[in-house]
Amino acid sequence: MTGLTAWFANNRVAANLLMGAAVLAGLSAALRVPVQIYPDVEVPVVIIDIPYLGAGPEEVESEVCIRVEDELDGLAQIEWLSSLSVENLCTVRVELFEDVDPVSTLGEIEARVSAIDTFPPDAEPPVLRLLTMVNLVSEVAITGPTDERALKELGKRVRDDLLALPAVTQASIVNARDYEISVEVSEAALQRHRLTFDDVAGALRQRSINVPGGSIRTEDGEWLLRASGQAYTGRELED
Repeated sequence: MTGLTAWFANNRVAANLLMGAAVLAGLSAALRVPVQIYPDVEVPVVIIDIPYLGAGPEEVESEVCIRVEDELDGLAQIEWLSSLSVENLCTVRVELFEDVDPVSTLGEIEARVSAIDTFPPDAEPPVLRLLTMVNLVSEVAITGPTDERALKELGKRVRDDLLALPAVTQASIVNARDYEISVEVSEAALQRHRLTFDDVAGALRQRSINVPGGSIRTEDGEWLLRASGQAYTGRELED
């Protein structure tokens, strides 16, 4: 052997010192490497919501979603385009390439969508937003020998206290069920009024709703009509 390898083979102390220095340098670097449980990931996704009240999914797709897709098709910054048509709402998801400027692309997408003049008259203006990632810092579990409603109310107070901290920007309640109202009707009352429980349920479904009533065009502009009859409390349902 000749050269540097032969010199280290004949000088064991120097080789050990070099190895020790390399180990110390590696340990020092490892302690300084930043570690994140949830790395910062920018997801360039634009969400477009277009409400179309009173329309079914098929009508929403043909009258709104397809027209947005046709207008955005071919835009160089878009990697993937998809839409979801449900009753009263069209949602379009636009995934962008990672190397594009999401803010400027959002402006271009908004300009193109706003330029569409073939939407139905009852369709509301599009709402665009840039999807952002939220890093989860910690979770707080609330439990105790009490009922579910009391735990949820306690969770709301804890959430409000956390949001009051200067360093906390977002806090939300998860794994809690929505409130429900139970309607109980005695069998004797049903027989006395010659009703069935299905009659009661049908009356609730027909009366506890918000119904769009179309629009009226006048010289001063267009007026949207809507009947608000949704019941949110037990007293409102009882009435």
